[in-house]
This record gives sequence, structure tokens and C-alpha cells, in this order.
Amino acid sequence: MRSVRVLSVVAGLSAWLPGCVGITLAADAEPGPSQEATAGPGGVALNIYGDRNVVSVSLADPQVKAIVARLMATSTRIQKRQKGQDDRLSEIGRQMEDVRQAVASIVAASRQPNADKSSLETVSLLSAGQIEPAQKLLKAQEDATLHATDQHGSDDSTPRQRAAELAMDQAALASLSDTQAAIAAYQRASQYEPDNPWTLMKLGDLQMSAGRTSDALATFEQAKAIAGQRRSPKLGPGKFEHEVSAASLRSGDAMAALGDNDGALAQYREGLKASELFDDASPDFTGLLWARAALHQRIGDVFVVKRDFARAFDEYQRSVQIRKRIVAARPSDSRLALGLASTYQKIGDLLTKQADYERAIRAYQEAAAAVPASTETGSASLNNTLARIYQRTGNAELHNGDRVNARRSFLQALTFQKSLVAQDPKNAEWQQELAFTRMRIGDLEMGGGSHEQALTEYREALRISIELAAIDSKNVDSERRVAVCERKVGVALYARGDSDGALASLHRSVKLSEKLVGQEPTNPDWRTDLALTYWRLGMVEHGQPLEDRTKYLEKSVEIFNELNEKGELAQDDRKYAAGASSDLNQLRRRQSSGSARSGV
Repeated sequence: MRSVRVLSVVAGLSAWLPGCVGITLAADAEPGPSQEATAGPGGVALNIYGDRNVVSVSLADPQVKAIVARLMATSTRIQKRQKGQDDRLSEIGRQMEDVRQAVASIVAASRQPNADKSSLETVSLLSAGQIEPAQKLLKAQEDATLHATDQHGSDDSTPRQRAAELAMDQAALASLSDTQAAIAAYQRASQYEPDNPWTLMKLGDLQMSAGRTSDALATFEQAKAIAGQRRSPKLGPGKFEHEVSAASLRSGDAMAALGDNDGALAQYREGLKASELFDDASPDFTGLLWARAALHQRIGDVFVVKRDFARAFDEYQRSVQIRKRIVAARPSDSRLALGLASTYQKIGDLLTKQADYERAIRAYQEAAAAVPASTETGSASLNNTLARIYQRTGNAELHNGDRVNARRSFLQALTFQKSLVAQDPKNAEWQQELAFTRMRIGDLEMGGGSHEQALTEYREALRISIELAAIDSKNVDSERRVAVCERKVGVALYARGDSDGALASLHRSVKLSEKLVGQEPTNPDWRTDLALTYWRLGMVEHGQPLEDRTKYLEKSVEIFNELNEKGELAQDDRKYAAGASSDLNQLRRRQSSGSARSGV
């Protein structure tokens, strides 16, 4: 809910826009109590200074909903941030909320008495899906508000607060089509209200979506520092804790994206510590509890990377319990339901790593059941969630030997993902998920002996992954995906008899994996990737000396053994370790008997 104190949405425009009637700024006079505009829950209230009317527009207003639906359907980009966890799901919801807020402000201006022609025209254009005219109007209002404030020399913070809101409304609309314009608008808003950590967090979210991870981390750290200085009884219970927890969550996400998992873990724990007094708080503290649930989930993610699966499972369960409470209290909030679905999905992913496929499939079924029925045609966030659940379900079914159901699940995921990417080809998350499904379909085809079809799927996954990695060269997750796809392309090429092509792809994969392991030598996932690629490289009989084949297999077995001794080898990967060891022993036997081919 936004409450604007005696400052019209078109305040100060008479000197800047033709057709605007003169409206007195809040800085000109101290308003009386009756001029405090307050919207109902989830609405926008605007005082029309001079006639003491109040225009109140709910975010559920039919006109607002219709405009937002049109904008989301026609936009070229729907921004979300960083990792494929629940924040990606809820970030869409948060962004849509910002867009609704901006649209509601513009609609409220058009409904005021004697509304100017430009406000009415802007609403009409927005209804037709045209964003740029609305952005221009909002920018003119922002400039006029600041200009009038400078002229009157007022110390009142209300006009600068209004300018910040106008800038954020522009950012919300711009995020649908122009990331850089949206970032610039959030930067202006943060200058108008330098002590508002939420403005900085919105800016950082968008920087993450744009692939500017290092910039986002600096922004989140600035937000956290400001939040830490704002502790005061005046903030109200839980608000300080919510700000620090939310900023710590985002800083941790940025660090994780940059490969600093230990730093991320420290940030997540800091966020939980800051809000520990609210662990059993009432569901009325929805935002704070949601942040705590997300922090537990992120800590679980880090423990998965560290192969501490028992602690990861415990953290995911804590997240589920919190999410169930707030979903029960607010069953109509789809963002909260999507968060619960995401955590169940994480549990399924963890059980898949442990080769507990039956329980994993049940966890994915829980995730699908948690996804709310869409009340909006073509809801992108819901479709994206379902696509990921079907994709993971298919993966577990494939590992469990159920190829028929695995194919069905993969194709269900692919249908959703193709539709999403068609809506927004520049959306990195949707492209990434599409690449993963393509790769898994390739695995399915390889297992069935359809090497050509598998190669087609792997190459498409590789193409997408290379394009995504080019967006953010510091994103280690993107580099890892390229390395994995290169390995799979190499395996498929070798299976169809192209040893030279296989060696080229496998060497590229090794180079990338060696680089990643060099950056973080203790990362079990990256070391497992490298061991797998050494194994596949050692199995290529033609085009390389026998000594090289032996060397690669020895490296593979050495890494697998080290991981196994430390308890860091996932249950699902143990079959690969056994395969590499068996192939090395067989090669040595052939070598000692003199029957091994040189492969030169």
C-alpha cells in the first residue's frame, strides 16, 4: 500500500506540461489531517490538493488488472534475478507488484477531478500495451517535482519521496523492455532516498538479472549497511530484522553466483541471526518469515554443494515448515505457494543426488501439488515452476529406469519452456531451464541408442549455454553448464564414430572444468565434473596416444577416490566412479598383455 501525503501525482506539472492546471505542492503549506490519503490494503491513495478529494485505486481494480495483464503479455522481457531457487519464482511476483503499483498511480491520476489530457491519454496507451508514453509522463512528473522543490527551497522530505516513487514506477515499467533504463531509474530513486535500503535492493535485483553480479553485490552490501544503521523502535517490530535479513539473503546469492560459497553461507547465517527472535513469529510477519524460509533454503543449497546432505535436508525441512505456516495464513498469495513448491523441488533434487528416486518423485509430486491454479491466462511464473518440476521429475524417472514416464515428463517441461522462451527470448533463466531439459532428453536418447538425436539435443543445449555464459563472464554456474554440455557432445560424437570431434569437445570441457577447480579446489561438484570428463576422454581409443588415455583415466580415478574418501561423492555418481576404475583396470590388463591398441 502506498500513501502519498497531499502530493498529487501531477503536482508541479503546470510549469512543465501544457494543459496542466495549477496544483499547489505539499511544500507550499502544511496540510491538515483530512488531507492524508490512505488507500485500502494493496492500493494507491492520492490527495488532490485544493479540493480535498481523495482518489483511491486498488491494485485489484479491474482497469489496473487489465492493463497489467496486457503489459505482461506484450513485454519483451520479464526480469528476474540470479539463481533457480524460490526467489526467481517470487521475483516475478514482486516485479508484477511493482508494475501494478506504477499502473495504479497512473490510473489514479487519470481519475482525479479535472484530470489533464496527458494523464488520460497515457492510460489509454497503456491499455494498448504502449509503455514508453507512460514512462515519459512519469519522468516529466519526477523532474517537475524536483524543480518545484528546488524553487521553494523546502526541507520537507515528502517531495523527494514522491520523486523516488515516480522513478521507481518508471523502473517497474522499464524492466519489461529496457533493463538499462530501469537500472538508471532505480539509481535516481536511491539518490532521492539514500536511507531506503529497499530501493537499493530493487536496484541490485535488476543488476543481477542483467548479469552484473559484482555490481549487484556492492549494491546489496550498501543496502545492508544502511539497514544496519536504521535500528530504531520507530521502525516497528520486525522491520529492522526484515531489512537486514533481506539484504543478507541477496548478498549471499550474489556471492554464491560468483563462486564464493563460504562467503554466501556466512551471509545467510547473518540474516538468520539478525531475525532469530522472530523464528516463531505470527504469520502476520509474512515478509520476515518468507526471508527466513529463503535463508534456510539457501543454507541447504550450500550444504548440498559441500556434500553435507543430512544438514541440507534439515535446512530444507525448516524452510518447508515456515512456508507451510505462511501459505496457510495467506492461501491466495501465489508467490508464497510458489516458494513452498520450490523447497519441495529442492528436496526432490537432494534425494535424486542420493539415488533415492522413489522419494524424490514423491517430493516433486508435493511440489506440483503446491503450485496454485492460475487465475491469469498464461501465467509465466506458474508455467515456469511447473516446467521445472516436470523436468526434475523426468530426471528422477530416467534414473529410476522408467523411460516411458521420463519422456512424458520431459516433453511436458519442454512444451512449457518453448512457450516461455517464445514470449521472452532474452530471459536467461528460461533459456537455462530449456537447455537443461534439452540435455536430459539427450541423455534419454543416448540411453536408447539414438546417438544422432542425442547429439542434436546436446548441441542445442550447448548453444544456449554458450550464449548465456557470454552475458556474465564471472558467473561460474554458466561456465559449468558449458563444460557439462561440451562433455556430453563429445560422448555423443564418439558414439557415432567421430573421434576427432569427440576429442575436441572433451578437451574444451576439461579446460573449463580445470579452470573452475583451480578457482575452488574443494568444490565437490566441479571436481566430479572434471573426473567424469577425464574418464570420457580416456575412453576415446582413436586419435590419442595410449599413454594419454591411461593418464586421463588415472586422473579420473584419483579424483573419484578422493571424493569418496571424504564422503563427498554423491550416491548417484558412484556408478561413474566404478566405471572409471573398471575401464582403467581393463586398459592396464590389455596394455600388459600387449593387446592394447595404440590408437595413433
